[in-house]
Amino acid sequence: MKLIKLFPLMLILFTSDALSQESWHFTTPRGVNDICFTDNQTIIAVGKGIWKTSDRGVSWKGVYPGFDIDENTLLNCVDFSATLIGFAGTSNGKILKTVNGGNSWTFINPNYSGAYTAISVLNSTTVVAVLRSVDNFGWEYSSVMRSADGGATWQRVLYERSIYMNDISFIDETNGWISARSGKAYKTSDGGSTWSLVNLPSAAADGNGTSISFRDMNNGIMTLDNSNNAITNIAKTTDGGNSWEIVSTGINGYANEIQYTGVSSAYLLNFGNSVSVLKTNDNGSSWSVACTTSMNRGMEFYNSSIGVIWSDNQFAFTQNGCQDFEMTTWRPDYAYSFNENIFYVTNTELFSPKQSIIKMTDGLTLKNQTFTTNLPWVREIYSFRFLTSSLGHAMATYEVTPGSFSFALVKTTDGGATWNSLLQSSQLVDFWFVNEAIGWYITSSGKVYKTLDSGSTWGEQNATGSVFFSDITFADENNGWMVAWYSNSIYRTTNGGLLWNKITIPALTNADINGLKFFDTMHGYLVGKSGSNGFIMKTNDGGVTWTSITPSGVSVGQLYGNQFAVKGNSEVYFYSGPLRRLYRTGDGGASWQYISIPALYNSTPNLGVSVVNSQKIYLSGGSSWSVLLVTKGFVTSVEREDDISGINSYKLHQNFPNPFNPSSTIRFTVPEQTGNSMVTLKIFDITGKEITTLLEGEYGPGTWSVTFDGFELSSGVYFYQLKAGTFEQTRKMMLIK
Repeated sequence: MKLIKLFPLMLILFTSDALSQESWHFTTPRGVNDICFTDNQTIIAVGKGIWKTSDRGVSWKGVYPGFDIDENTLLNCVDFSATLIGFAGTSNGKILKTVNGGNSWTFINPNYSGAYTAISVLNSTTVVAVLRSVDNFGWEYSSVMRSADGGATWQRVLYERSIYMNDISFIDETNGWISARSGKAYKTSDGGSTWSLVNLPSAAADGNGTSISFRDMNNGIMTLDNSNNAITNIAKTTDGGNSWEIVSTGINGYANEIQYTGVSSAYLLNFGNSVSVLKTNDNGSSWSVACTTSMNRGMEFYNSSIGVIWSDNQFAFTQNGCQDFEMTTWRPDYAYSFNENIFYVTNTELFSPKQSIIKMTDGLTLKNQTFTTNLPWVREIYSFRFLTSSLGHAMATYEVTPGSFSFALVKTTDGGATWNSLLQSSQLVDFWFVNEAIGWYITSSGKVYKTLDSGSTWGEQNATGSVFFSDITFADENNGWMVAWYSNSIYRTTNGGLLWNKITIPALTNADINGLKFFDTMHGYLVGKSGSNGFIMKTNDGGVTWTSITPSGVSVGQLYGNQFAVKGNSEVYFYSGPLRRLYRTGDGGASWQYISIPALYNSTPNLGVSVVNSQKIYLSGGSSWSVLLVTKGFVTSVEREDDISGINSYKLHQNFPNPFNPSSTIRFTVPEQTGNSMVTLKIFDITGKEITTLLEGEYGPGTWSVTFDGFELSSGVYFYQLKAGTFEQTRKMMLIK
């Protein structure tokens, strides 16, 4: 059965909506620790999640929400026996398995604690893994774990205290070797059931065997990470590991990864004054630099020609044995959802001459899409706004002269494959188009320009002096609004910009408005900051008057325009960096819900929010260079029955329907005489493990109903428990799929 761990979901103050279980995962590669080829085009990468590419890294799909295991979990290693069956090891003693080529994963728990450092899948049933742990007395030890039934059960076949085992290399289903610290290695000839110790020469006693590779029964090579040596050394054997010799590469640094790729050829990833890939054609006796690279995380080759070197979120692919590379960078920043399937992300190219954006067209797979432009080198395209699936506008940062950059308003008519400039200005700040012909842009010097011919010509509208405009939006051809940065004023037009009326918001004295969005001509929202804290306000009269809807009792931090999204006249989202929370209101700010963001995602104060719907929300940007997706995030169907008379006790009702698939309604009653009560409603599995906190907040008298969605859970018996003051009641429900 698939077990799922979900993060606590909480409600604030007088909320009438509730939160459901959520899944978080990085949609683009992030923190990649290991890679496995399943064929010459298909790669599985693991790190802060699991990703799959079928075109050698041009596009990636996040195939497993890694945070469902634990928010502090990393995936360290992955291996496949063929194209379909694979296993991955985590940093907290769990192992995941796939039987469909990595498209979906379930996790199995061998009941051992520690971090898996290597895993080798010998066939569809036999798996061997290295586990490093710390016992109750603080002693570090390594174990070799083995399963002979496809991961259903596991045995510890080797246990060594104070030894760091690092890597595994099997040449077939029988013969394998493990590298270890302090000049040691281990050998098996029975498929990992038993292991014998192999001692290396005394010169390798201080070395750390980080990586090992065998090409046949006799020839093997192992890295020796010895910080005392300025020259990279390796250990080499020609008799199956019974004896070893130390070989100097003659090159400064230390070795990280080593891999045989042919009869006598191998590659070595070396860290020195620069990162380089070394190559041997004589079984490791001599080495030379094949190439230098900025990639510093790992290396994996499919054969002597095809391979990949990677860092945290960059990949360099070669098809000719390191003679040249095709590099793809995944530095996502500004994200924009056109609809449920089409999604655009800024890809910031800091150093590479390549120009690309990140695009999704199927709601699942993100592609690193190169583009052409009539501008010089473009570092990034951002602030996407599309009118159709192919027609859109954006901002671009481009290089004017080496090291000097300016801004441009760009347009695409082919879904982002081509971006051509409509205008360039170092003062360009923001823009808005209501259709292909009519649009506006604003500058940092307080000027507004309008076009009626798709950007071919622009006319200046009434200037407002030295105001720094930061945001512009229109609901239609006539009604529009602008934000004056570093002030407590906005500007409104009802005639397409012929006249702009200044509206000062008295409640925002000594405050800065940083962002403004309208859903229609009457309903709008703005965010900003006052000192170190932020605020959010709404209007129901087109911006004439504004009221604060900032969640009370918490400091949400400074808020900027990219940090919030408006999906309806009463539905708003915003991200709080200091609290690491995503907030949502479905009633115009009368109540707020929030979801806590996993700790693996840096607590960057300014993350962009892009909302497809309440069940699919993207966070992007910041120092993490990633796009984080939440699915199954908010439950919006929480209702109170009108009649509250005669209710004099708490009660938890039986869910309906029961059994259910996949959703069911849970009702509970708060007595009239208690007034508002702090209520907690939790879901548990049959073992007593908490699945999620479905509700937590203050609820007034009456009978409430909430829809529980078990979409991501396996069939089985679950329990739901209500707590309110001293009252506690638990009931059983059954999910049948």
